[in-house]
Amino acid sequence: MDQWLEWLRPAYIWLIAGLVLLLMEMAAPGVLLVFFSIGAAFVGVLCFIVPLSPVMQVMLFLVVSVLSLILLRKRFQKIFSGRLRAGKDMDDSTEGFVGEKAVVIKAISRQMAGQVELHGTLWEAEADEDIPKGIPVRVTEKDNLTLRVEKIQ
Repeated sequence: MDQWLEWLRPAYIWLIAGLVLLLMEMAAPGVLLVFFSIGAAFVGVLCFIVPLSPVMQVMLFLVVSVLSLILLRKRFQKIFSGRLRAGKDMDDSTEGFVGEKAVVIKAISRQMAGQVELHGTLWEAEADEDIPKGIPVRVTEKDNLTLRVEKIQ
């Protein structure tokens, strides 16, 4: 029975909570729960060293979690965000698309948009000329979720 009571020490509870939060971050990534995991792990390790009251444990957990969130979030997002080739960040700006090569998946006509594949993703595409399926194109403009393309000469 004493063995089970050992696992009820605050240090173990905080470390297990930190591990659970880290696993939850992996299941639903958003680069948020990891900071609370850091706070819980910090309090768990500190409880092994110094006996802390429950109020002090919660206060330390909140302070360390919020500080790690403020100080490390941008750095963690850069590490874990998606990347295009050549180290470009994946964002919604036009710069990452203009000049890129794509392939027409669904024929494009002047009257009706088609589809192109760019970096493994299908995009609605428009053009000033008819472009049949399978033709390589270059992106000239991006407007929300629609790409304007032209045949590669």
